[in-house]
Amino acid sequence: MVYVYVCKRFKVTMDMVSGKDSEWILNLVKFYLKHRRKEMQKLERAEVNPKKRLNAASYDSASDVFKINIVYKDQKGVDQELKWIIKVTRSDVNDVANVLLKHEKQVFSRLVSDLINTVKQKSAGFLEGARVSPKDLILTPEFIYEETSHAADVSRHVLVLDNLEEKQFFGIPSGALNLPHFKCAVKTVAKIHGVGICHKLMLIQSFAQQEAASQQKKTHEDVEVEGDHTNKVLVGKEGIFSRFPFLNDRLHTMNHLISNRDDGNHSPDLN
Repeated sequence: MVYVYVCKRFKVTMDMVSGKDSEWILNLVKFYLKHRRKEMQKLERAEVNPKKRLNAASYDSASDVFKINIVYKDQKGVDQELKWIIKVTRSDVNDVANVLLKHEKQVFSRLVSDLINTVKQKSAGFLEGARVSPKDLILTPEFIYEETSHAADVSRHVLVLDNLEEKQFFGIPSGALNLPHFKCAVKTVAKIHGVGICHKLMLIQSFAQQEAASQQKKTHEDVEVEGDHTNKVLVGKEGIFSRFPFLNDRLHTMNHLISNRDDGNHSPDLN
């Protein structure tokens, strides 16, 4: 017997009819395990409850946040526990948060995933003792799942991440960082910045190789029409923004964060 409890607020936010909540959770777990090459014998229990929010910031990227705790049996019959958070926005509830979460889930699902693959690719060329794990350089919550749905003129964005509070991380709701925490924050940002520079250089090198290969394939019969970029290999900054088009929205999201900053020195939730 599988025990599943889903709070009413989650059902209303997700527009779930009776019985669909169990199906959604099961598909979520299957998606997670499939992309990590793991298997599940059966789902034991799952609970979805509202997450207590320490503060309500005007720049928050979620109109609702839920905690989901899952227990399943792996192929060996051993219980495995998963503890995540679910961030949800609806355009009819909070259009600003909806725009921010749309951008956030694209960053996690596409950009952060690319950064992780970059670390793995570069590390594979090192000797075994010198290899670096992405978890040592990219200290962000683990991306689990994302989805987007539309109904009439209402859009809904969902982002599922690892629950950092379950791993003894905590947020600082107000005030300044002390020196040890400040050093830790700077070190963390520097690591991500370093990975970002490496990733950018690898992309630019890849674009240059693609352009060179494209030029070699051309013959005297090929005609280039001015202004037609259909078959053109985008390089440099154009290539990067073509790969991650959502980065063009960064000015919009940053302007929103700046214009809506709070004089109370509030910080967003850790997750």
